[in-house]
Amino acid sequence: MRVALLPVVSLHSARCIGYEAVLVDGSDDTGSAQGLQPLFVQAAAAGVLPDITVEVFRLALHAFVQCPRWEEHRLFVSMDVRVLGCSDRLAPQLGALMESCGVDRGRVVLALEAHGPVRVCDEAMEGLNALRAVAGRVAISHFGTGSSGLLLLFLANPDYIQLDRFFITGGLSSSRRRIFLGHMVNLAHLLGVRVMARGVETEQEYLACREAGLDLVQGPLFGAESDRCCPDMEQVLARARDINARDRRRAETDQDLVQARITRIPPIPEDAQLADVLERFRLDSTHTFFPVVSRDGEPLGLVREQTLKNYVYAPYGKELLSNKGYARQLRDFLWPCPVADIRTSAEKILEIFSADEDSEGIIITADGCYAGFLSARSLLRLLNEKNLAVARDQNPLTRLPGNTMINAYMARVMEDSQSSWCVVYFDFDGFKPFNDTYGFRQGDRAIVLFANLLVRDLRRDDVFIGHIGGDDFVAGFRNISPEMVLERVRDLTACFRRDVESFYDPDARRNGYIVASDRNGTRQYFPLLSASAAVVHIPQGAGGRCCDHLAETMARLKSEAKSAPDRIVVACLGEPVRRASVPLATMPEPVFPE
Repeated sequence: MRVALLPVVSLHSARCIGYEAVLVDGSDDTGSAQGLQPLFVQAAAAGVLPDITVEVFRLALHAFVQCPRWEEHRLFVSMDVRVLGCSDRLAPQLGALMESCGVDRGRVVLALEAHGPVRVCDEAMEGLNALRAVAGRVAISHFGTGSSGLLLLFLANPDYIQLDRFFITGGLSSSRRRIFLGHMVNLAHLLGVRVMARGVETEQEYLACREAGLDLVQGPLFGAESDRCCPDMEQVLARARDINARDRRRAETDQDLVQARITRIPPIPEDAQLADVLERFRLDSTHTFFPVVSRDGEPLGLVREQTLKNYVYAPYGKELLSNKGYARQLRDFLWPCPVADIRTSAEKILEIFSADEDSEGIIITADGCYAGFLSARSLLRLLNEKNLAVARDQNPLTRLPGNTMINAYMARVMEDSQSSWCVVYFDFDGFKPFNDTYGFRQGDRAIVLFANLLVRDLRRDDVFIGHIGGDDFVAGFRNISPEMVLERVRDLTACFRRDVESFYDPDARRNGYIVASDRNGTRQYFPLLSASAAVVHIPQGAGGRCCDHLAETMARLKSEAKSAPDRIVVACLGEPVRRASVPLATMPEPVFPE
């Protein structure tokens, strides 16, 4: 039996924060890596699970201390929850192994594996506390697939959760996966728990994890099968930094706004004596709570003055807290606090904060380390500043993003070669005659109607909607198939054509046309309002061109769409125009009188 170490990489800084121990199947260096759960199942069946756990722990520690600068990293070691019942003899053995290898408490993360129902009892929780006292950190492995994941999250108070690979497969192409993943990440951050994705294989999955707000990743992306046992850390981190540098979406963060609003409340180290904490509150009357951090600067929660007051005001309470021999430690008085990375959007921070009505605010981290605290008042000011900045570029009629944000979005589309994009240009047909006949107020109503339909029918994750001005709109879709985009566009334009008929008088609705002057002043027959759509597909890897090329393509397609039977044309960037690839009903043309 051999154990290999896989690097655990921060999604925010592309820095290796530790290693995860995995079992290597084979006797040579080309053996494939696999999880430890199959081994634990066999060991439990043979009645030797505690012994196997100690042996895996020993092998992992010996491999860990051979890594360069291992003192700055963490070691993730899986452990079956069934060993919690025998922690009375397991904890001393693990502690002795850590001492013999010179590994301090807090460097090891015990990743609990539970693929079946967990028997919750006081003995199991006491066992978990005993093991945590030795290692210092606890994680829940394969979170989201077992029958007891939420139960362990509630009872074990973990420092990390390791999501099962199922939720990141395919770069989160499924909207259901994105919804589930988003809620799991929000729940974890609300409890101050860091989230790690296991088994990341592709750059697309890596970027999807970044976008979903995860903190850490581990997987084959950072090491091929043949070199998993001895990962080249310089090569691993160079690859992660390269991916982050090419991910242009990082430029859209609210980091500068958040940085300007956070308060650096001096934190308290987790190993501080309770007497020192009480003295800190006595000397600093401006704060009713302080963040508590680990030796590496990771936030663990808050210690509240009110919590300690319950002991201080009790008979002999202050003497007990000041007694170094008292069994209670600072960690026993921690209050969970929501956590968000400094690169998180202001809206996401508000979402995390608002989910906990008892929260004092939210802890802000930079690469997992405490960076400051954002109070409720500061968060409101932050959101107000961002809303003012967005409002300056919004179209005043529809409140949709205006040309500045549209241009920035188009630049991002053309720079991103890792995603597939569809950009749609919408333009009304016959808007001037309608506006001249019924007045600008009715014309504005038609524009607002279309904008509302865009938001209602198209706005999803990875969809951008902008208002260029007048009756011109644009929509962008990322990683959505052209066929699905065409279907949505078809439904949208059909709905607009149907709803806008109510803006006409009864005769016009009955005839299907109005009589108005064209741009040259000649009286003509004009059909009722409709919308044309020019769809430009930009396949993955086709980016890197100038935005002007995309703008020219959309302008050319817009005029061609007006003469198409269904008012929709499609083109792949750099290829000839074609009709929609899904059957579309042609638009009925009115019969004008002779």
